[in-house]
Amino acid sequence: MRTIEYIRVNVDNHVFYLGKEKGAYVFVGSEGKEFEEIYQFFGEKNITYVKGIKKDFQDAIQQFEAYYSGRLRRFDLPIAYTGTPFQLAVWEELQHIPYGETITYKQLAKSLKKEKAVRAIASAVGKNPLLVLVPCHRVLGSDGKLRGYRGGLAMKQALLAQEQR
Repeated sequence: MRTIEYIRVNVDNHVFYLGKEKGAYVFVGSEGKEFEEIYQFFGEKNITYVKGIKKDFQDAIQQFEAYYSGRLRRFDLPIAYTGTPFQLAVWEELQHIPYGETITYKQLAKSLKKEKAVRAIASAVGKNPLLVLVPCHRVLGSDGKLRGYRGGLAMKQALLAQEQR
């Protein structure tokens, strides 16, 4: 049985949930969403959810504070993904998009050598469990416009604006 520790954090007026399993971060929630978002992601079968202690999440809180204040460009936290091999490849590639830059889903598909799988790649991006840590907000539509984001387009726009300061 899996056990996921979680905590609700407020960093510089950004309120979201963090989830951890065996010391690695497995989930970063959307701003303003409730605990049910974790449930929707992982379900309830064979998983126990335990409210964490703030001090056990201090490394992430400090890095999020540094990110939102413009002092951190790349997170250095232990992370663990749960997904298909295809999703894992997409999420791994997202981490190579530089801070303050954007790419399109088509460019992401090309970098993965899966040019014909743009829709599948977009779907995998949308299932990223680690918002902000794995920067899926840096991926745009081929027309350069914002497209879907689990945290909502307002959050995506705010993250991109944050990285332009």
